[in-house]
Amino acid sequence: MWPRHLLTELIRNALAEDIGAGDITTGAALRGDETGFARATAKTELIVAGIEVFGEVFRTL
Repeated sequence: MWPRHLLTELIRNALAEDIGAGDITTGAALRGDETGFARATAKTELIVAGIEVFGEVFRTL
C-alpha cells in the first residue's frame, strides 16, 4: 500500500481532473443537498486488487 499522504494526494488530483467544474450525471440525479449510496456487488467469485484505494476514493468524495 502507498503511504497515506501520497495516496490521498493522488486521489484528490485524479478526482479534481475527472470532476473538474462538476459531474453532470450526479447533478442530474441528485439535488445539491442530497447524498447518494452505492454498493459494488460481484455476480461471481472474484479477486479484487486495490480495494483499499477503491474505498478511499469514495471516502474522499
